[in-house]
Amino acid sequence: MRVWVPGSVPRRREAVTEFYVSPGWGANARGWGANARGWGAPVASGDGQVILFNLENFLVDERVYTLQTLSILPNLPLWLTPVGQAYRLSVSGVMPRSAILFQYLQRDVPEGQEYGLRLYYSPDEGATWQCLETELDMYRNFASAPAPGEGIYILIATIEMPPFREGWNNFGYPVPGSRPITQALASIAGKYTSVYNYDAAASPRWVLYDQSVVDEHPTFARLVNDLTTLEFGHTYWLYATEPVTLYLGVAETARQGGQGVQLPPATFFGWFTPTNKFTPTVGMTITARINGEVCGQGKVIELDGRLAYKIQVMADGFLQTPSTCGAEGRIIHFEVDGHTVIPSRNWDNSRAW
Repeated sequence: MRVWVPGSVPRRREAVTEFYVSPGWGANARGWGANARGWGAPVASGDGQVILFNLENFLVDERVYTLQTLSILPNLPLWLTPVGQAYRLSVSGVMPRSAILFQYLQRDVPEGQEYGLRLYYSPDEGATWQCLETELDMYRNFASAPAPGEGIYILIATIEMPPFREGWNNFGYPVPGSRPITQALASIAGKYTSVYNYDAAASPRWVLYDQSVVDEHPTFARLVNDLTTLEFGHTYWLYATEPVTLYLGVAETARQGGQGVQLPPATFFGWFTPTNKFTPTVGMTITARINGEVCGQGKVIELDGRLAYKIQVMADGFLQTPSTCGAEGRIIHFEVDGHTVIPSRNWDNSRAW
């Protein structure tokens, strides 16, 4: 079927789609014997890639089924990578207990990701997506699952990472290339605060993205958040606010990255307010001490015409850092050019403070 807007030239507004309508088993004599693979199926897609099976009694099924190939996928989450086309299923009347079977082409499967193929279903035009309990036959390139009802069905490739626990989690980013951090972590949006990466060549060595800064202190976001992308093979620390599983959209190939061993720092930021006794200036050094040991340093900077700062306070035992540095319950004392800054703070790396 071709649908177009008359007179819409030179850029014609049009779409081409196909659908297959079955008026019930007894009335579809034309299909008898012509599609042996579809025996007992009330409907098959026009391209032959998808079949819906009535698991109750196909001989007396008088319902009308429509299976349409979709040209555009509505609201598919970023972490779900489609394999082949999506299909919209419609039924006249109550849909019987059914199963749906996809036959996929090997060339459509991202390399190394066939084992993770799953069928997904949306009953509400893409507003929500459900992962169906999928049976996979990699020898015959079949994927099948129970069909819950009318809606959109699609075969999906995605990378399911090991579950994150509440608190700090270390993981390697397994997707080739790089992606903006909010896009890469879209499947767990709202369930994490900080993401750190250690870069020995950078200054500071720990780079950070903190969502709580974006939400609560947007003025400081460009100062605090110097980590913007996740890159293949790099190792990251992520602070999860609840147990959660991260799903990643796949590229051409994927493999697990390396693992790190050392906790990331605590990051602090804010404004400097001059007092009668001391007025800081741009470029002055701010020092963080725990039990008298230097555990981090930063600089006084100018931000929107005011004095501001960002400082990272290292975790206990990081590289050559003294073993008395950051740990839960330890108190940080801040100095600016030797002048003590009040108040002190507890070391806490669960987010930027």
